[in-house]
Amino acid sequence: MTTTDKIAPIHPGEVLMEDFIEGFGITQNKLAVSIGVPPRRINEIVHGKRGITADTALRLARYFGTSAEFWINLQSRYELDRAEDIAGEQIASITPIAGRVNCLISTPCWSALPRSEVDWVLWVPRRLERSRQSSSTS
Repeated sequence: MTTTDKIAPIHPGEVLMEDFIEGFGITQNKLAVSIGVPPRRINEIVHGKRGITADTALRLARYFGTSAEFWINLQSRYELDRAEDIAGEQIASITPIAGRVNCLISTPCWSALPRSEVDWVLWVPRRLERSRQSSSTS
């Protein structure tokens, strides 16, 4: 797929408007009042002039029965797609550093990664400690 064939990134406000506000048959104002934010915030989000913050994600998640991660992931995906559209060729020309942490990018190691958020809380400090120990013995 060439750059000209690529679908434009979808702003999370478009999803909010089409799938949730219109989908539930409510108004932007009703949503804003229900989640305790200024109506302008919702209006700016649905018009692509503002992103979804963590605070807004939490409020939308509670109201619509989704997860905050759903909204944050929509926002992150949008921002990453935009950045790639803008600087993709320049980023692709960056030469990765030699000696990068192979465990985090090689396929066999993925199976050793923790499966839950609780495991991550425990895993990250242990992984950092092992990295420090191997650096100090080198």
